[in-house]
Amino acid sequence: MTSTRRAKSYARCVLFSQHSLIRDPPFSQLDLISCRNVLIYLNADLQKKLVPLFHYALRPGGFLFLGPSEGVAQSTELFQSLDKKSRIFRRKDTLTRPVVEFPLSGARHLAGVFLAATEPSPW
Repeated sequence: MTSTRRAKSYARCVLFSQHSLIRDPPFSQLDLISCRNVLIYLNADLQKKLVPLFHYALRPGGFLFLGPSEGVAQSTELFQSLDKKSRIFRRKDTLTRPVVEFPLSGARHLAGVFLAATEPSPW
């Protein structure tokens, strides 16, 4: 099989989509999240919020693939390191689900907009 045919074969098995980690609802039951060199561009607070979101999005036993400067050191209860050098982690099954904040940015602002939109109109 040629590499072009193989690539087309794999592409039929993979869902590609644009997705905002911060604004869009998370996918769920994923086998793999590859997030190489994305977290390093986000502040520490947002990084801490994303790790539980990744845990939520992965199916039991799913894999998280991070960049060389990224990790889940603050969330060892959620992920097991499989290959430290390659930054591959496996989702751990937990007795309690981590709290996932959503949306990750502007939650207070959006809550205010929602409340304002549900108030009776003065007209």
